[in-house]
Parts: sequence; structure tokens; C-alpha cells
Amino acid sequence: IRNASSDLVSIIASDDVMQKNRLQKSYDFMIKNSCDAVFTFVDIIDEKGNICANHPMAKIFNQNKNRIELLQHFFYQGNFLCAPSATIRKSVFENLGFMNPCLLQLQDFDLWTKMVIKNYKILFLEEKLTHYRVHNKNLSALSNTQDFYKLNSRYYIEHSMVLENFLKISFDDFLLAFKDELKNDINN
Repeated sequence: IRNASSDLVSIIASDDVMQKNRLQKSYDFMIKNSCDAVFTFVDIIDEKGNICANHPMAKIFNQNKNRIELLQHFFYQGNFLCAPSATIRKSVFENLGFMNPCLLQLQDFDLWTKMVIKNYKILFLEEKLTHYRVHNKNLSALSNTQDFYKLNSRYYIEHSMVLENFLKISFDDFLLAFKDELKNDINN
């Protein structure tokens, strides 16, 4: 990312697939909407590249939320943004710092949380321009193995580190995002 010559950075993993027109569409969308990051919608594919339309992750990734909804979702439910679908201004990385190398599983979630808290404009391009591959090396496939328990423990430790970002939220944003919970606490 530091060596990128463009002012935009697109993320893709080696086993995922980017549609030919994703870069152009993401660029055009970002320019038109003056945003700092765009996430495309995603098709889930299997090891052979077949689309798995009914896979549960398809519903997780393909959501469009505003900033307050992002804060709420991140705090209560965790990450739902698909990193391989992201295109982000390089300046965002330069201003917030690059991905934390101490976080092996949640580097992206940490960055997304910081972006939302610092009020960077994140938008969603509701076209399936990215294929996210699900295979036997994904965490869900390891669910009954020793590796799963190690990864699961690491996830909870990293998740607590990401939640610390919420300590930096402005008071106004806190009230906007969590006003319903505050009302419930007052009423109880």
C-alpha cells in the first residue's frame, strides 16, 4: 500500500476474483460520490469457482448501511465488510495508519472501525463485482479442529482490541449511534 502509485488502493486476496470492470466501476462511483472508500457487493464462490447463491455469507456481505448503522453493527455484531471488495483512498491509510500487523484475523475490521469513527465516507456499490471464495481452509471449515480453537481464542483477543477504537468516538456520535440503548438504560 505504501508503494502504490495511485491515490486509490483496491484490495484482493489471492483466492478471490475481481470482475474485469470492478476497478473502473469503483473508481467512477468514488469520483461521482466523493467518498473515501467503496465496497462492492459480493458473490460467494466455491473451490471450483461456482457461485453459491444460497451461502449464508452472501447475506452478510451484501448490505448497505449508513455511518450510524455501521457503528452499531460493528459494535454489536462485528464486521460484515468484505475486504477483497474494497477500494480505498491511499490517504486514508496514510492518515489512520496502515493495518495493524499485530492483528492477524481482524486487521481489516480494525481499519473499517477507525474509518467510521473518524468519519471517513464509506459507500456501497450494489453490484456483485467481487467473488469471495469459500473453501476448506476458511475458519468455518475448521470448526471441529484444534486450529479452530486457537483461531477462535485469537479472534476474541483481537476483537477486544478492535472494540477499543470505540473509546475514541465523539460524544455526539455516541449519542446518535446508541441513543436507543441509553433510553432503555434510563427507563430501567
